[in-house]
Amino acid sequence: MKRYGLIALCMLSFAGFAQAQSQTPVQQVRQDNHDIRQDNRDIRHDQNDINKDRQDIHHDQQFVNQETRERNHDQRMENKDLSQGNVAGAEKYNKARQQEQRQINQARRDIRKDRKDIHNDRRDIHHDRVDRNHDVRARNEAASKIH
Repeated sequence: MKRYGLIALCMLSFAGFAQAQSQTPVQQVRQDNHDIRQDNRDIRHDQNDINKDRQDIHHDQQFVNQETRERNHDQRMENKDLSQGNVAGAEKYNKARQQEQRQINQARRDIRKDRKDIHNDRRDIHHDRVDRNHDVRARNEAASKIH
């Protein structure tokens, strides 16, 4: 059984090799140019995604800083009201502080998501550049065969 699988695999690889050899150098250069353009387009799109995510992170961080200041102010006011015996005022500030903390947590989740997206886009850019460089080498090799 293993023998038949190996034979089938060899036949498929020979068929793929024969198909790759059936292209003329000019056709190969055209195909490689198309692949290179596609890889360059992918790199540009990924770079634009990274720039957008960086802007989102900056905006979210500013929001977190502002909400943290407001939360801390509410905490101070709550403590002040409690020290003066104003329980109703302290509860009001406590609810406001809890709402601001929820907003802070959501913004921090957004920041983590954007950082993960940046990491994934950087990885995609690396893979696209490797593919593009491989296509450039293949194109140059095929172009050298054109007389």
